[in-house]
Amino acid sequence: MGKTALITGANGISGGAILEYLVKNTSADEWTSIIATSRSPFQTTVEDPRIKFVALDFSKSSDALATEMKDACAHVTHAYFCSYVHKDDFSELNSANEALFENFVDALEQVAPKLENITLQTGGKHYYVHLMPVPSPAREEEPRLEGPIPNFYFPQEDKLFAAQKGKNWSWNVIRPEAIIGATSKPNGMNEALTIAMYFLTCREMGTEAPMPTNQRYWEGTDDVSYAPLIADLTIYASTHANCANQAFNVTNGDYFSWKYLWPRLAEYFNAQATSDQKFSKPYPKEGDLQLELSLLEWSQDKRQVWEKLCEKQNLPAAKSTFDFGTWAFQDWVFQRTWSATLSMSKARQFGWNGYIDSYQAFIETFETFKRNGLIPAPITPDFLTPTPINNGEAGIPMVGSQDPQAFAAWREGQKEALRQRWRRLQAEKDVLEKKCRALSAIQVIDLDRVLRAEKKKTEKKISILNDEEGASLVGADQHILAFWFKWQFKEGPLSPSRFLLTGLMISASFAEFIVQITGKALLEHLSVNPKEEKEEEDEEEDFPLET
Repeated sequence: MGKTALITGANGISGGAILEYLVKNTSADEWTSIIATSRSPFQTTVEDPRIKFVALDFSKSSDALATEMKDACAHVTHAYFCSYVHKDDFSELNSANEALFENFVDALEQVAPKLENITLQTGGKHYYVHLMPVPSPAREEEPRLEGPIPNFYFPQEDKLFAAQKGKNWSWNVIRPEAIIGATSKPNGMNEALTIAMYFLTCREMGTEAPMPTNQRYWEGTDDVSYAPLIADLTIYASTHANCANQAFNVTNGDYFSWKYLWPRLAEYFNAQATSDQKFSKPYPKEGDLQLELSLLEWSQDKRQVWEKLCEKQNLPAAKSTFDFGTWAFQDWVFQRTWSATLSMSKARQFGWNGYIDSYQAFIETFETFKRNGLIPAPITPDFLTPTPINNGEAGIPMVGSQDPQAFAAWREGQKEALRQRWRRLQAEKDVLEKKCRALSAIQVIDLDRVLRAEKKKTEKKISILNDEEGASLVGADQHILAFWFKWQFKEGPLSPSRFLLTGLMISASFAEFIVQITGKALLEHLSVNPKEEKEEEDEEEDFPLET
């Protein structure tokens, strides 16, 4: 007979991800039944005849719970505890969540004689990463720290360990970092949803979208945990005998700097952000708390903007998403002045090799938000929507045909974005040229092949210019280019210098620009003096060809 799963907090990010994982990745022969629980009505969009929902409130006594669970949970073999109750007061928070888990375990043992495993999900807060600088990356075997406030994860674990002694079932503890994931309906403590609303709102207003943090956190190292990946490790650990009675960290498997991730996320929403973000406040001391901008304060007058955006995209149901923006929670996260990451070595040693690029985790989560109707899709502004003209080509509406002020604000923002891209590409050009000067003569001859290989790595395609008047373009970035042509170069045909400038601005990387624009001229420019080759070869590692 197959296994039976009991998932608490099934409406939440983690519980919902475990539910979806079992539905998508297991058969009825392996997992016969999936029991989902929550205090509120079931909200999942996942459909499977194996799913049975039972409304349970684990704040009730264990005896009362056992009565409610007796019939539904009699065949449970694997239980996954993802429940959490929030209290503003730390003392109340700790006592409430301690009781929640204790009641769950005591009730489950009364009604589930076939129990094989209980898995408790806690998190990086186990290491106090949220309150103070700690040894990083944190490892599972490290002794518990004495933090400034009690940590309810500790008594929850102690309850689990004590309950399992002398029993036939095993335990696991899963400790993710900040969780990136989506649910069918909004819920609290969702970092990705809050970030998405921030970018979309800034995009709608035509303003920049700087990261509301401090310079130390901006430049530091961070990691996050993608909910489907957490689910994967959770099921793996709870069903592999070698993982019995073990705690595991779980992150995406990469480390990143917000300095470089934030602009990429902004670009997905066509919002304005740069890795050259400036900070007005002094560089903070590690351990202090500092915010350049408070999201909570910023959000106070943005509801009308958000609702207008939802109306424009015919998505009125998404207006309520604004109520679930965890603005204060994000302030709390982004005010840190220390890097805090988790080690993934132990999970690897136990045979689990799950991984996802954190950028991709965010993008997939944003896409899920859109599919679930929680956020509008990023769109090109109305005043840049291509309209047919006499010759059938894409044209740009006249200035003032929509909102002149919005157009002017957007225009200035795009000009600044293009200037920033110019500066970035100039820096990349300098790096590439120095790298190329270190190449041998044979390598120079083969440079075109190398650059073409680099070109394949880029995510964007440079537009092919069709004539002197403009370009045949599609997509948001191409609309920007068409706008640039029509308004910045309207004096007449493009001169060579303007052509070069435009090419630099729209290139996804300078290497691609070289292949598309300069061609053979590069090889002549990069002729290597044999005497210089030896002098510069030691610097080669400092100037990688990748841009």
